[in-house]
Amino acid sequence: MPVHVRLLGRLAVECGERRLDGSQLPGGQGRVVLAYLALARHPVSRDDLADAVWSDALPKSWERDLSSVVSKVRASLADLGAGDLLRAAMGCYELQLPPGSRVDAAAAGRFLEEAEAAWRAGDRDRALPAADTAAELARRPFLPGDDGVWIDQRRAELRATLLPALDLLIDGQLERGYERDALRYAEEAVALEPFRETGYVRLMQVHVATGNRAEAVRTYERCRKLLAAELAVEPSPETEAAYLAARGESAPRR
Repeated sequence: MPVHVRLLGRLAVECGERRLDGSQLPGGQGRVVLAYLALARHPVSRDDLADAVWSDALPKSWERDLSSVVSKVRASLADLGAGDLLRAAMGCYELQLPPGSRVDAAAAGRFLEEAEAAWRAGDRDRALPAADTAAELARRPFLPGDDGVWIDQRRAELRATLLPALDLLIDGQLERGYERDALRYAEEAVALEPFRETGYVRLMQVHVATGNRAEAVRTYERCRKLLAAELAVEPSPETEAAYLAARGESAPRR
């Protein structure tokens, strides 16, 4: 029977009508073990798994401790009727999910790939729903309440999925004349990565599309002041060109 592993928002494992809540796992270490193996989808060495569980420094008894955590995770899965999915062999651990199983944190990237491929093919009716699903998944917090180097890396990957999904949604909504939706996505992109100049460029372009050139100019000033104060740099030529376009001026020839 397929299994649905939810790592975004409240952690849970679902198998048919049965559900394993994250609180039933052995603490943060158990949650990391389950998440790491669910996303790997292949055998993982004890060393790699231990590095994810103890990102600061391995305890002297890490092999015994890791074995204990994995055993507790397996026992929790057994209560769900899925204990045989977590297997150990040749110094490795693997979560062998049945065909048709889903891991939500991995699905975000797949939806983005589908959206980008459909966009390149000119299929907006397929690209935009896929981008919207990718963004909706990538917005959710990954293992909220837990911390660690590996967890931070996965959160960065989700941000890296969310930004291009938002870019597709901005362009798509502008094409269809839904400027209010495009503005909402553009503002979200700027808030997500305030030092990413392309976000401000898109936001200025959306403001121009809505006829609000004054707000486009204010967006540029916000970008310029932030870059000057925090990085001591000037906006890029692309940002300057968008600013001049917002003012109805042409960029000077170089």
